[in-house]
Amino acid sequence: MHKNIDLVTNPIKSFWKLTIPIMCFVMFDGISALVDMMWVSSISSDAVVAMGVSAPILLLIYSIGDAIGEGSNSIISRYIGHDSYDESYNALIHGILISIIVSVAFIILAFFLNEVLKFMEVSESVELAKQYLFPLFLGASVLMLSDLFSNTLQSEGDSKSPTIIIIVSNLLNLALDPIFIFNLKLGVSGAAYATVISSVFSVCIFLFLYFSGRTKIPLSLRYFKFKMHIIYEILKVGIPNLCDDIVRCSVSVFVNALLFQQMGQVGVLLFSVSSKIEDLLKTPTEAFGNGLMSVSGHLYGAKKFERARDLYRYVLKVNLATSIIVSFAFFLMRDYVYQSFSVVNMETSIFWIAIFGAVILISRPFSAIPAKMVDGFGKSYYPLVLNTFKLGLKVAVLVLGKGVLPFGLCLLLALSIEEIVFAFVYYGFVKWLFNRVERQSDPVVC
Repeated sequence: MHKNIDLVTNPIKSFWKLTIPIMCFVMFDGISALVDMMWVSSISSDAVVAMGVSAPILLLIYSIGDAIGEGSNSIISRYIGHDSYDESYNALIHGILISIIVSVAFIILAFFLNEVLKFMEVSESVELAKQYLFPLFLGASVLMLSDLFSNTLQSEGDSKSPTIIIIVSNLLNLALDPIFIFNLKLGVSGAAYATVISSVFSVCIFLFLYFSGRTKIPLSLRYFKFKMHIIYEILKVGIPNLCDDIVRCSVSVFVNALLFQQMGQVGVLLFSVSSKIEDLLKTPTEAFGNGLMSVSGHLYGAKKFERARDLYRYVLKVNLATSIIVSFAFFLMRDYVYQSFSVVNMETSIFWIAIFGAVILISRPFSAIPAKMVDGFGKSYYPLVLNTFKLGLKVAVLVLGKGVLPFGLCLLLALSIEEIVFAFVYYGFVKWLFNRVERQSDPVVC
């Protein structure tokens, strides 16, 4: 007998039930990443630079895990909304298979890191970057499965369990960091080993929940029947999200290269720290988007398009208000935050980062929220196209402005302009999309 899963009757209540735990999870994840960098910063500034230049590569691993997880979340949510429960159970197993197959490629690449770093045009702190990335490539499978299971549990309306598991896993990571970095004298690689071991812990707990019958969606081979259209539906959401992240990685590599060329190691250091802080500040937007994705998938599967539109408008307003509060708080605390990373005597630069950062944070919900809603609909190719043009605009501003303005100011302008322009673009896109889906007669799932 199927366990009933209803996120459609009261979408706003379902949204908050999912979002509050997700926000705790994402925020703690961001804090954990900051503390991780603080431990590494106590080794040397070169170690921080190694993390910074490794960030695009590490982002790719997490992006693949997120892409498979979001694709699985979307199709499972739509199947449940469509009352096709057996298909949702089957989709879970397909997501696991894709994650395992992809992780094998990273295990192989772990033994070719020189070539990988050369391809990514990494020239700074190469040996430290290799030490940091090697354990993460070997442990790619657990990093990806942890993301996958977090998403699949959210698709059945349970975000509390993955939140607790990931928070405990992050606490374990923080406890292991000083032991591996200093006591075992592993240096920057110790931070990576701590991350992998904590991810092994989280995956083991997730598997225990599934195999012990504590989840609404069971994990059992008796529901498995290979279906190419399920792979297609997962990849239809996953690949556009992955391509979006690959483009972002490429732009990040380009920006790092320009920063080093124009400002030296100090520029890379400041950008790396600012990126980690931004990851923490945008956690409300990420949490709201993830909660909306799961609920909108259920609503789309049930063909409750008007409720999906009302929920989108509600989430956007809440996110906008939250972003204003977060931006103001960061502006007041900016100097203390950067001092925690040994970034000192840069008060003027930090002031302008805080000013432009507020513009970026307040504008971002207008593009980030509809993109996640569309993921729930299974139409991620739209955000891919829009976000590619968005990043293209940023690169164009950088290329045109780097010879005219100081590069730091040019970068902040590029980041701000892309968010402001595409806030208007996404606003028009959402109006067009809802008019289109309300007229469609196609099935919401294959």
